[in-house]
Amino acid sequence: SRKIYLLAGLLCSLVILGHSQDNRKLLRAKEFYRYGKYEAANSLLTSDQQLRQVNVEAELLIGLCQYHLNHLDEAEVIFQKLVQLPRAGFREPLLYLARIYHARNQFQEASRYYKSYLKSLPDRHEHRPMVRASLQRCANGIELKFREALAFVENLGAEVNTAYDDFGPVQSPNYQQRLSFSSNRSGSLGGFRVASGRFDNLL
Repeated sequence: SRKIYLLAGLLCSLVILGHSQDNRKLLRAKEFYRYGKYEAANSLLTSDQQLRQVNVEAELLIGLCQYHLNHLDEAEVIFQKLVQLPRAGFREPLLYLARIYHARNQFQEASRYYKSYLKSLPDRHEHRPMVRASLQRCANGIELKFREALAFVENLGAEVNTAYDDFGPVQSPNYQQRLSFSSNRSGSLGGFRVASGRFDNLL
């Protein structure tokens, strides 16, 4: 009898310890996400399959990281799974599915998810004007499909586009096919900095 109580107490302690470790990992991932360190947050969460299975918030955060890392197909799979779980209480999958379809010029699908997201918002929610503007852009996109194209736009893909901030391009005066630019991608000189300009020691 005493052995049974001791075993039950040990199992309870292990469960509590596991939840505590999961919570710390999730909080750390949220901190990475808040600072725009999407790769770090994603790696931390995807390394723990059990956490993904038992914590819907962790799965949502992975989807958001995938979206910001421009892995839209992976993000779409996660968000589609989450919208089938209404009890989870998340609105974000609706918004980000709309943005994914909008980015692909699938304006009707994007509009459907924008409208669903809009319906889920309180009357005075700050996102309502943004969603209405996005719906108007979708309507414009549908109309423009029937007009003659004035230009051709092509996404150059992952070989050029990255998940990092690349900005300030300047063409080389000596080599026409070279550009110099600033970036916060890994391996760049100077390291990450916070808004005040000081070094970012989060990682």
